[in-house]
Amino acid sequence: MASAPTTAPLGPVPSPAPTMAGYDALRPDGAWVLVGGVRQDLPIPYGDFMHRRLTLRGS
Repeated sequence: MASAPTTAPLGPVPSPAPTMAGYDALRPDGAWVLVGGVRQDLPIPYGDFMHRRLTLRGS
């Protein structure tokens, strides 16, 4: 009988890089949805955000 795989709980991310990689992947008119607890300051480039007509949603 095979044992069930174990998973480690998610912990804090030491930098905003993974979240900002999601921002970099957005197309014009795209939506960036942040789910969960990003506990880092995000360096969102406001001019770029407006120029690409992006939407930011949080939960």
